[in-house]
Amino acid sequence: MLKFISRLWMATLVAIVLLNLGLPTIYAQENRLSVIGSTTMIADVVGRVAGDAADVTSLISYGVDPHAYEPSAQDIVALDEADVVFINGANFEEGLIGVLEEAAPENLVTISNCVAILPVGSNENPIGATPTDDMGGIADQCASHFETLVALGVEVNQGSTLENGTEPLGLLYETNCTVGHHGDSADTESDHEEGNCDPHLWTDVRNVMLWTLMTRDVLSEADPANAAIYATNADAYLMELVALDAEIAELLASVPEENRILITNHETLGYLAARYGYQIVGSIIPGGGTANEPSAEDVAALVETVLDYGVPAIFTENTVNATLAEQIAAETGASVYQLYSDSLTDAEGPAHTYIDYMRANATTIMTALTEN
Repeated sequence: MLKFISRLWMATLVAIVLLNLGLPTIYAQENRLSVIGSTTMIADVVGRVAGDAADVTSLISYGVDPHAYEPSAQDIVALDEADVVFINGANFEEGLIGVLEEAAPENLVTISNCVAILPVGSNENPIGATPTDDMGGIADQCASHFETLVALGVEVNQGSTLENGTEPLGLLYETNCTVGHHGDSADTESDHEEGNCDPHLWTDVRNVMLWTLMTRDVLSEADPANAAIYATNADAYLMELVALDAEIAELLASVPEENRILITNHETLGYLAARYGYQIVGSIIPGGGTANEPSAEDVAALVETVLDYGVPAIFTENTVNATLAEQIAAETGASVYQLYSDSLTDAEGPAHTYIDYMRANATTIMTALTEN
């Protein structure tokens, strides 16, 4: 009994000291907040904000193509039991959205709601999109996030026309992205009727800064006792992302301007190209997904594009088969380099965190387009 009283007194004393120092503490919970990110990128970012105050897992495993992912019965149970489920949105989880809405209808959060969405093929004319409702103050929340980033010296896109003439479809919360981003070549015209959104928005680091602020807000609302923890972690991570954005910009700016052209397996680098001054001249798989098959005419046209532009490198991905890319490279003399696209690597790989992922990709792009 005396030992119990002693331990209780010591715990109380430590709590008092922490409060007097003004340090955030992790409050004990009978049930710790259980959080799921649909992808490894989202889970990593959410995990940085959550720290030790919540349990964060990824629905889709490392190295798995989200476009082809099918949830297991165990996944559905986990979604049902989670306190918060973060998704990318912009129809990235196209094949999962029905399961997600059924398993976690009350706890589903679109982490990208404040991001300015580009159309698939960001160097083309934009497709009109249909606004949705305000969603209960999301406009004010986004405005607050923009103000936070501006105060940090970050010029975040709030929906304005880009330097290359591309007009964003709008912020995600006000944009209709219900049409599949895969761009089915058999019915491309109907796919574009309401707006074909590019969901690969994390390749612009500023958009992940918006993810960070959204995560802070959502976790704080779900778990107010640990709001100070989430705010402190978000602030620290934002500073890392600001530094990362500057580092990526410097790396990619070192490539000769005439070489700043990209051909990838599928359209994943539209946001990176728009942010860092690159041009996408083609992709092997048409549309924004990985399910479509290029025709013989598509492949022949891409070969001509590589030759016409003098493209030095074709970029493949860690989640997509590289056979066609290697075939085109063999016909044109271009080199083949692998990027990380829709998934991080496991702990043994070089892109286990979002920051490592962006740094690895930028370094590969710089090397491929400078040395060839």
